[in-house]
Amino acid sequence: MADSQRIHGLDDLNRAIKELAADLRRKVVRAALRDAAKPIQRAAVANAPVLKKPHPYRLPGTLRKSIQIKSSKVFNGQNGEIGVFVSVSKRKGLGGKASARNPFDPFYWRFLEFVTQGKPRQPFMGPAFNANTGRAIEIFKARLKTRIDKANARK
Repeated sequence: MADSQRIHGLDDLNRAIKELAADLRRKVVRAALRDAAKPIQRAAVANAPVLKKPHPYRLPGTLRKSIQIKSSKVFNGQNGEIGVFVSVSKRKGLGGKASARNPFDPFYWRFLEFVTQGKPRQPFMGPAFNANTGRAIEIFKARLKTRIDKANARK
């Protein structure tokens, strides 16, 4: 599930990024990556199944509300690599610790996305990524150029 995409052929933008200060470079690239991840997030939210039958420990829409864009802790700009990812995580500040009995913890998304015994698979994250990768790359290129120009105008 940890799919990633490398973008080649951005030589002009790469030179422009290197001209920016390191802290500004991280902000510019991370913001462009977040913008590019939004179509993937929207598609994942649209594809995510919603609980149809009442359940004592689940709320309808918990999974959809928990699909977020997060900054990568591994690719945080220290080694020149910056990353974001679309992920499912427990909503902050709601319902305490992670637990199968916590209605705000969508831990069960893995059972839907990946193969489990006895349950049919209902993937929503993988198809969202596959269907929107090209669009995300185009958005990244456009937003990166805009943000670099804006950062250079402030100098």
